[in-house]
Amino acid sequence: MPRSLPHGPGAAAPGIRRGAVAFGALVTVVAAIGMDLLAGEHPLHAATLGVVAAAVAAIRVRLAGRHSGVLALLSGALVAQPALHAATALLPADTHAAETSLSLLHVAVTAAIVAMVTGAQALFLVLALPFVWMVLLMPSGPVESCPQLPPTPHPRRLGVSRIHSAAVFRRGPPEWVAVPS
Repeated sequence: MPRSLPHGPGAAAPGIRRGAVAFGALVTVVAAIGMDLLAGEHPLHAATLGVVAAAVAAIRVRLAGRHSGVLALLSGALVAQPALHAATALLPADTHAAETSLSLLHVAVTAAIVAMVTGAQALFLVLALPFVWMVLLMPSGPVESCPQLPPTPHPRRLGVSRIHSAAVFRRGPPEWVAVPS
């Protein structure tokens, strides 16, 4: 029996979609904890944030499907604050009030991190689907050749020829045909 292939531009098998959701959830947890630790926060604060991120990740995996866009946005919002805090702690500020000042660079780095976390699921699908297609298109064993069958003649359709149109039975009102006398 031949394997069916996914249809449509963004279609993927349910297992691949579930793997993409799990990858996006894992990226959320790792990014939230990593950014919090890079910012120099206390490990207990990072662990608490990790528990919240794990809860959001579990909800994201459990409710995968039509809610995945909203949950990806929630994951990005969860990572936004630790990413901004890490960006202000690691990147030098231009002004003297280094602890409280934000520059365009801090916001751009934070936006890039949030975009990567939010788009991790779609990125997984983009990178994984070519490999899935290669696996699905590979033959599973030796291919046996089919015997060549002669072409079947097409049956003649009624009503194609207009010569005998009066003899063709049709539905609807009768056609007035001139009868030769």
